[in-house]
Amino acid sequence: MSAYLSLSYVFITYNEEKNLGRALESIKDTADEIIVLDSGSSDKTLEIAEKYGAKIYHNKFEDFASQKNKAISYAAKDYIFVLDADEELSAGLKKWIADFKNGTLDKNIYSASGFFVARKSSFLGKWINHSGWFPDYTLRIIKRGTGAFKKARVHESFEVDGEKLKINKDLFMWHYTYASLEQYFDKFNSYTTLAAGDLYDRGARASAAKIFFNPVFSFIKQYFIKLGFLDGFHGIILAVLSAFYVFVKYCKHYFLVRFAQPGK
Repeated sequence: MSAYLSLSYVFITYNEEKNLGRALESIKDTADEIIVLDSGSSDKTLEIAEKYGAKIYHNKFEDFASQKNKAISYAAKDYIFVLDADEELSAGLKKWIADFKNGTLDKNIYSASGFFVARKSSFLGKWINHSGWFPDYTLRIIKRGTGAFKKARVHESFEVDGEKLKINKDLFMWHYTYASLEQYFDKFNSYTTLAAGDLYDRGARASAAKIFFNPVFSFIKQYFIKLGFLDGFHGIILAVLSAFYVFVKYCKHYFLVRFAQPGK
């Protein structure tokens, strides 16, 4: 394939001045269009977006899926890359994107409607290579008009019609996640509440056994099966925190069900 393909990068933002510049710097050489949909930032987010020539739109935030669907509706190029403000393209991924746009990759790749991109995340100052955190594939690149986000309380999912391929895990995004435990626990309560709500919405059965056994299984899976021990001290912290997350999620779900069924 020899025809040049154009690419839109899409962001949703709210007070992302600490992150957005890094993300935009990483995409500036491969972007034909940058879309930023903001939900009322009061910091320098929009000033940074303007510096990189982004097209800025505004929309009141309701949920992540609706906001991202609104953002991609503004994209006008052949392909769309949905990127979070706390992410950054690695050098290898930037090279792949440039080659993809120039039509110099294997011709079979161009039949796909969507591409999963690997993500490497930092946790308390360390890049995590195991623990189920890498390669952490997420669907991020789609052919315009072929996909949309499906609503969920916690993690919205990107659904695409047509073939989907995985880009080599060595060509990943950097993800700057929790820099401190304070930051982690700032989100912990709301995330576990939303996750419990998802279980409730799906009609999942609540039981004391899940409260006590699922956290144990979570620890075993993350620390041993997913090789969390190879991440050193950070690996065991992650495994313990993940087990605690599961414990709280199922506790909240249990009482959601109990309160919905008075007298039980």
